[in-house]
Amino acid sequence: MGNVAAQGTQTLVGLWNSATLRLTFHTLPPSPLKDGSGGPPMAWVPLLIPTSAAAMAFDFTVAGDPMDNVIGCGLGTNNLFSLEAKYVPTNGLSASRLMDVSA
Repeated sequence: MGNVAAQGTQTLVGLWNSATLRLTFHTLPPSPLKDGSGGPPMAWVPLLIPTSAAAMAFDFTVAGDPMDNVIGCGLGTNNLFSLEAKYVPTNGLSASRLMDVSA
């Protein structure tokens, strides 16, 4: 899948038999081009949340200089978690807070 991501295309990842999804982002310097390249790295991961679920959390690691990037998580149009990556200790495992997903 690394080649697909490097090409900037979309792909579907099945997590049915795994409890882990690892995403690695690389920040590029801003591009002088007006095509949108060089913007902040991001991923949209569709989730099926069981109707009985009340909360969720996720673990994450920041390596290198995150510059002005933000780690975020949302459902639909609701932002549930947002943290400037520069405030996260580098190379260590961090966790989001519990987020209400009951709605």
